[in-house]
Amino acid sequence: MGSNEQLVLTVTAPGEVQIRVGDLPSPKGDEVLVLVRAVGICGTDLEIIDGTIDPEFVNYPISIGHEFAGEVVIDPRGEFAKGTRVAVEGIVPCWHCQHCREGRTNLCATYDEFGFTRDGGCSRYVLVPRRVLHPIASIHDITAATLIEPGAVVYQGLRRIQPTVGMESLVIGDGTIALLAVHLLSLWSPASIVVLGKRVAQRELALKAGATSFSTELEQHDYGLVVEASGSVAGVANAFQSVRRGGKLLLLGLTPHGATYPFPIDDAVNRDLEVQASFGYTASAWSKVVDIFNCGRYSPGFLITHQYPLLDWEKAVNSLRYEEGVRGKIVMIP
Repeated sequence: MGSNEQLVLTVTAPGEVQIRVGDLPSPKGDEVLVLVRAVGICGTDLEIIDGTIDPEFVNYPISIGHEFAGEVVIDPRGEFAKGTRVAVEGIVPCWHCQHCREGRTNLCATYDEFGFTRDGGCSRYVLVPRRVLHPIASIHDITAATLIEPGAVVYQGLRRIQPTVGMESLVIGDGTIALLAVHLLSLWSPASIVVLGKRVAQRELALKAGATSFSTELEQHDYGLVVEASGSVAGVANAFQSVRRGGKLLLLGLTPHGATYPFPIDDAVNRDLEVQASFGYTASAWSKVVDIFNCGRYSPGFLITHQYPLLDWEKAVNSLRYEEGVRGKIVMIP
């Protein structure tokens, strides 16, 4: 491999993944060259690999990795000093469409996102538009900054549903999004946070995140706030069953493409439910999570349980797909 080349983990087509040799990118115009220090992978990356994701949101071939952090190498404008530690906002808004002008950058009409429509962080170097670069404080290990992206997903939803102080809460799911929902819910001072998960092995992670209890069986109890973060139809059904009259229901989990659930219209109306679905994050939600990360109010590093070199990507993917023990965030180190 030459001095102007790098290794890139690429999904060339559904079911086809390989390490390819790519050109070392050179920044132009509004771009900054970032050295990737850590990149997280999640269930959506598995959907990209398997080809089960909504085809509207991905372009093949693609280098995956929408949760990454690193250091500035070259900024042609000199706004970011070399070595500046940065987290990279995954969604790249156009800032011109109606949604962007309204501040709803998660719904940008010219959808663009690292690891989906533009090459992501599973490589040594990545070109990043400067507007989505966010300096991060040195109080955290840089691998923890990979959890700013999923944290922004959660914060976006919580900010929209607006939990009430002292609310009894249920979080359905035991993956990264669910556990970060538990962790970030503390900002609203709930009375309790119960986690309904699938795997007993996740109990300790849930308690570390701030859960008051963990169960694999749905208990008969009405909650003021239910956060569905399992991304399953069964989870949605449990969510509607568990929210109390006049309560709030936040749908964060993304079910497989095309999955449906018979919406209980009369029940939702008669029970005066507030049902909020949430997609991605806005630029303002991302900036807020960076702020609370930098000041130490958001400390998600406890969730990283697996780290692999990029060349061991198959082990990383298999850990995400098959791990039966404790599994939090899986991170690769390019």
